[in-house]
Amino acid sequence: MFDDRRIICQRAANESRRLIGARRRSVVMAVAMFLFAIIVASGFKSGADTPATVDYLNTRPGVEYVGDEACRQCHLSKYESFKKTGMGRSMSRPRAGDGAFSKPATLHSEADGRTYSVFVENGKVFHREAQWDASHKPVFTETHEVAYSVGSGNHGQSYLIERGDQLFISPISFYTSTQKWDLSPGHESGLFRDFTRPAGGLCVSCHSGLAQPLSDNGNQYRQPAFRILSIGCERCHGPGALHVADRRAAKPLDGPVDRSIVNPRKLTSRLREDVCYQCHLSGDARIQRPGKSLLDFRPGTPLDDVVSIFLVPPTLKVGGFEALGQPEQIRMSRCRQADGSQLNCITCHDPHVSLSGAEAATYFNKKCMQCHAPVSQRFVQMHRAENSPAGNCVGCHMPKVAVTNIAHLALTNHRIPRSSADAETLSPPPDIDPQTNLIWATRPTDGRSSDLRTLALAFAQLAPNYRGYGERGFPLLDRAAREFPNDAEVQATYGQVLMVISPSNRARAKQAFERAIAAGSKSATLRRRLAQVLIDEGDAGAVALLREAIQLEPYNSAIYLQLARAYVVTGNRREAARTLEQALSFDPGNADARKLLSELPP
Repeated sequence: MFDDRRIICQRAANESRRLIGARRRSVVMAVAMFLFAIIVASGFKSGADTPATVDYLNTRPGVEYVGDEACRQCHLSKYESFKKTGMGRSMSRPRAGDGAFSKPATLHSEADGRTYSVFVENGKVFHREAQWDASHKPVFTETHEVAYSVGSGNHGQSYLIERGDQLFISPISFYTSTQKWDLSPGHESGLFRDFTRPAGGLCVSCHSGLAQPLSDNGNQYRQPAFRILSIGCERCHGPGALHVADRRAAKPLDGPVDRSIVNPRKLTSRLREDVCYQCHLSGDARIQRPGKSLLDFRPGTPLDDVVSIFLVPPTLKVGGFEALGQPEQIRMSRCRQADGSQLNCITCHDPHVSLSGAEAATYFNKKCMQCHAPVSQRFVQMHRAENSPAGNCVGCHMPKVAVTNIAHLALTNHRIPRSSADAETLSPPPDIDPQTNLIWATRPTDGRSSDLRTLALAFAQLAPNYRGYGERGFPLLDRAAREFPNDAEVQATYGQVLMVISPSNRARAKQAFERAIAAGSKSATLRRRLAQVLIDEGDAGAVALLREAIQLEPYNSAIYLQLARAYVVTGNRREAARTLEQALSFDPGNADARKLLSELPP
């Protein structure tokens, strides 16, 4: 781990010998040793981790969040700078006349045959969806007030509507690059439609400062849904009540570090990455720890205590490089592979500032030159006339890459390739576990192996998208189902997998579903799966299960359709019609509900 330091010190010593002669070798060695000490103290490290872990007091349960305004009183310049960044503007209340709402807009989508409009009325912003039949008669019209704008607007914004205590994503978004409205990501492919897409927990959590969900499993929120709207100081520094109280009381520090508030730069490399990974690493499998939610994560603690995140080797990704997220790309970079602790997100990024154009190029050039100064200087001389600004490292080595699953969007290539030919090379990162063929991205530094429950659930998540993980994972899931009979998630997953790979084992799947519900699962999807088994068996208990599912997800039209079909099977046309009409009352664009209603026997 000290090889690079020795080389540097030796070079310094040799140069000194040349200048001052052999008679002063003892002095030179003293200077060299002094230089070595300075290098170590300054943080230049080849293989060592960053400073030893500090026991930050605000990582403990019970320390309250206070919001950015409390931070502003003492950190005004940081506060004002951060509020101009993308994170500082991650979510907002829509305001008439601002940006995308500066004028009315209409969008006709050939993909779904719908017309969408954006308008302002009485100072409020609305989205409307409508459809006409071949004779130009209206089929339906649906209008909702926009409750929240999601995204900074640097790339675009999506929008949330409120229905009772639930949040849903609008089918249209505004894209900054084209300055136009278009279908929201996922809607253009038909994966989602209308105003029926729930705002997922990860989506809401990572774009807001502090969400207030009513439960871990549902799309339900207290009012207001967000205690802190945009991402703020405490998402990276942890809850600030203790720090604010100590500083207002002028309480003296108990050591060289203020332990009342987390400073990410003073964390170990692993814990520092976890601060960013909580939102910037979605992973290929995310397994939540029992009884935990992402809101339980505190900066300065291992993310794996809350959620384990696994990555599939990049060579197995369909779509190659374009399927990789930025943290995955960094893990493949030669700048990173040689030393996993030398290149982290905040090595290059200052979360408190937002840079663009020549200012950004100059800033990041300096970051590159901290490690590549000799090479960078030669490059500037060679390519001065070809680049603006001269020697723009990022322009060539971190080019923009189109994102195929989100229209009108390009993200920066964090692979940091040496050349364009090397840009999409998918060399495997060094941390693939040969036994599982997975990268455990949140692996703690204690070297422990992933537990049975976590690994079994991870394989189950991966199996539908990546060949091989199903065969490898089912024996683990089968074992986990026996060892954790009262674990709702394990039992629900086991039942679901059995229904897919072994339809003849419906009795075992049914038993697993029943155990999951008995263990306290609040999943509407689980109840729908068990209800379908009961429907196929002619068991009238399916109706009660589907009614429970509706209580959990009252705006999920798919449950209403399933319940209506259950009523049809039992010959209860009246209840079937009433159920379909209920679905159309909040989802008027549901063509399946209208069709089934028209086909009901008299």
